[in-house]
Amino acid sequence: MALSALRKSLESRVPPRPPAADKAVCTSPLFTGSAMSKRPADSSPEMRVPSKRSAGVAGPSLSDENNNVAEDCDNFVLVDHQRRHRRNPQLLLPPNAEHLKKLKREPALQQTVGSSVNNIRRSAAGALVLQLKKGVENASALGEELGKVLGTAATASALLRTSMIEIKDLDECVTKEEVTMALDALLGVPVSKRDPVKSLRKAYAGTQVAVVALPDELAAAALKLGHVRIGWLELPSGPEDHPGPPMMRILQLNLNHCEAAQDLLRDAISKLRIDVAILCEQYKNLAPPNTWLADADGQAAIWVHGGIPVQERPARVHPYFAWARIGGIFFFSVYAPPRLSEREFSALLANITEEARGRRPLVIAGDFNAWSTEWGCRETRPRASILLDSLALLDAVLLNTGDVPTFNGRQGSSIVDLTFVCETLAPRVKSWTVSEWYTHSDHQAILFEIEDTGTTTRPSTRQSCRWNARTLDADCFSATVSSASVAPGTAEDMASSLMSVITGACDASMSKANPRRRREPVYWWTAEIADLRCSCLRARRLFQRSRGRHDEETHSANYASARRLLRVAIKTSKRRCWRQLCDEVDNDVWGKPYKVAMSRLGCPQAKQPSSPLLVRGAVAALFPRVPSGPPLRLPRRAEEPIPAVTLEELKGAQSRIKERSAPGPDGIPNSALKIAIAARPDIFLRVYTTCLETGVFPSVWKRQRLVLIPKPGKPPEEPSSYRPLCMLDTAGKILERIICERLEAFTERPGGLSERQYGFRKGRSTIDASKISSRPPGMQ
Repeated sequence: MALSALRKSLESRVPPRPPAADKAVCTSPLFTGSAMSKRPADSSPEMRVPSKRSAGVAGPSLSDENNNVAEDCDNFVLVDHQRRHRRNPQLLLPPNAEHLKKLKREPALQQTVGSSVNNIRRSAAGALVLQLKKGVENASALGEELGKVLGTAATASALLRTSMIEIKDLDECVTKEEVTMALDALLGVPVSKRDPVKSLRKAYAGTQVAVVALPDELAAAALKLGHVRIGWLELPSGPEDHPGPPMMRILQLNLNHCEAAQDLLRDAISKLRIDVAILCEQYKNLAPPNTWLADADGQAAIWVHGGIPVQERPARVHPYFAWARIGGIFFFSVYAPPRLSEREFSALLANITEEARGRRPLVIAGDFNAWSTEWGCRETRPRASILLDSLALLDAVLLNTGDVPTFNGRQGSSIVDLTFVCETLAPRVKSWTVSEWYTHSDHQAILFEIEDTGTTTRPSTRQSCRWNARTLDADCFSATVSSASVAPGTAEDMASSLMSVITGACDASMSKANPRRRREPVYWWTAEIADLRCSCLRARRLFQRSRGRHDEETHSANYASARRLLRVAIKTSKRRCWRQLCDEVDNDVWGKPYKVAMSRLGCPQAKQPSSPLLVRGAVAALFPRVPSGPPLRLPRRAEEPIPAVTLEELKGAQSRIKERSAPGPDGIPNSALKIAIAARPDIFLRVYTTCLETGVFPSVWKRQRLVLIPKPGKPPEEPSSYRPLCMLDTAGKILERIICERLEAFTERPGGLSERQYGFRKGRSTIDASKISSRPPGMQ
């Protein structure tokens, strides 16, 4: 039996493992790389290379197995599909066990082959697979030795990892033979016997795209050389270095109207830190305070997380698609049901292109129920041609890569969930992948990231020096402050030195606060549900791998049972949590149940203005600039020295500070500052005394963190619609409190303020003034 036929049978029956594909962009006109799944060296997988209007584009940087950024080598972009378990080298033998016995009887193979074999098993097609140990590099040579022993009765060969390389912008006269000859000359190794050119298809403007399959080492060599000459064309190359900017994380999923799938989606968004979820066939639309935008039929939705504001939304909702401008990017969520005729499908796409016209950058994603070999399906259907022709008007390119199915049903699998982006956004898209995360839907989730170029309006986080007060180690903080000292000097220098000491103590005793919004797990999540979810994922994998085998029915029943147990556990946990919430009302009327009810009854929480121009206008109106004149200097008599700050004054001022109040720009928690005062009060006394004696209020304590709180029902463009809140450093507040206490002591002593002064005085109010004014004249 020919081994090539055996391998083809093996590949057709064993579903490919889903790789985590990182999409890449080739900035050069000829070469781009795209690593495909592991295949035999002489196999000819069908290459899914999209055309210009749907070509996958990617960025110039990629990550290795340790998530380290690897630089683009000479503008070739090779994307290694990250796998959770990388297979060891393997050798394939015919299914007859007599061949294996013959090989074991050969003493010459004991040292060469026998010492390299890790285990022997049968594949789904019945072939014998010799899995080699890690680090074995001569798998091809070992396969040749086995072939010599077997003779003409059978053959053996090695399974090699191959990578796909695209050669773009070829002229229309180039043939496969010319590409092969050019690769032979480039690599110095005859690759023609491997039939490396898998496809040569038409592209835009009369050009062609060649897809070449090479072993990993040869592909790496091609990337290192950085150019190839085919006919009159030669590719110049130049490495690019791109820093890693912040990312916006996107999740795309068809929920299939499943309640459990939507419940698990909440947990996935929290754990994966998703910013925007593009959804199809949701179970139900969510109400505020969730930022949820849906279509007119409940078939498509966009769920926004991470505090990113929705900057623009449609004036009216449309059927089968929803869109919104989020973080400076226009997101379109689309669901095209299979029941739509070709005419209705064309009308839907016409509506989408009309809404998307002139809106950039652009992401169009969803379940289009369209089949095409361009993105890995077995055949091309008319819907795919209609889809590509429509989105070509928007200069959209397809991000889907590889052959990992996004839909896995009982009747089979397919790739129907697609992600399109405009050409200008494509270089910013990173790590597009079909996730293995268990969704409880018959669709798999798609994850990708978009680089934040700094032009988006993501709400600015607090200062990077802010710490998490929950992780404060009081003993370590106190010891660090106790061992520090502040050198004498000016008030400015001493205040800066004091804050440096406290900042160092915070670094030593607390962890930094996460700048992103902290996301708690869903309220009904338990360890039992987590275990059942893992069981479902394991059962689903076994079921998918058992297709066409005798135990398919058994694995199918196990998978259905695991799904049912997970669904029941989620519903049971949600009912239990609801009963606990109801019982808590009897114990604490104003507790969590009251807060939950009021959050649902109240209006959606107002957000701060996101437009920089709007913020500048509001600040200029609320805080007008007043021309500063010469500083006012009051004469002070030498015989009246300013007393030093006492310990009682310091303790009295710091006792007025609430521990849970928000810190100022320095980010130092109030609880940590109180510990510092208790550990080294002498430092604070010297600094505050120096400030009073020199009449200087340190500029480091004059900085404020401004928060504009919107007033409900007010127009957002008016500055008067916001209530300003200024956060000051707590150390400066303590100095202000000490000054205030001294001023009040001076004004309240005999001969101070008039007895008829009732405003802004302790123990007095306008009620006292109204009582006196209402008395008859003779009773004053």
